[in-house]
Amino acid sequence: MTQYLWRLIQHISVFCIVMLCDRITKLWAITHCDSTISIFPGFSCSLLYNPGMIWGVSFSSYIQYSIWMIQAGVIVGLLGIAIWRIIQHANAWAEVLICAGGIANGIDRVLYPGVVDFIVIGSYPYVWPTFNIADIAIVVGVGMLVWRYSRSNVYA
Repeated sequence: MTQYLWRLIQHISVFCIVMLCDRITKLWAITHCDSTISIFPGFSCSLLYNPGMIWGVSFSSYIQYSIWMIQAGVIVGLLGIAIWRIIQHANAWAEVLICAGGIANGIDRVLYPGVVDFIVIGSYPYVWPTFNIADIAIVVGVGMLVWRYSRSNVYA
C-alpha cells in the first residue's frame, strides 16, 4: 500500500471516528439526560438544544442564517484544503477535525431544533458553556491550525 493511500485511510478513519463518537454520545444524551446527571464533581450531563451559534450565542435569524452559510463555505473550503494537503503528502489532521465537527453539528441542525449539547464542566456558579464531542474536535482542530501557522514562516 502506498504511503499516500495509507495517509488517506488514516484521515478518513479519524473523520469517521469523530462523527461516530459524536453521533453515539448525542443519541445517548437525548435518551438519558432529561435532567442533569452528575458524573463526578465538576463534570455532568445536561441535555440542551442550542439553536444559536457557539456556546449558545444567538443573533437575528438573518444574521444567524448568513453565519451558517459562511460556516458551510468554510467547511467545504477546508475539505478541499485537506484533500489538497493529503495529495501533497502533508498531514491534514486539523482540517479533518474541523470538518468532522462542523458536519456533525450541521446534521444536528437538520435533525433537531438545534445542536445537541450535553457536556457540562464546572459547578454553579462557575460553569463552562455546554458543549459536545463535535465542539471538542473543532476547538482542537482550530488549535492545531493556529499552532501550525504560528510555527511556519508564512509571515516572514
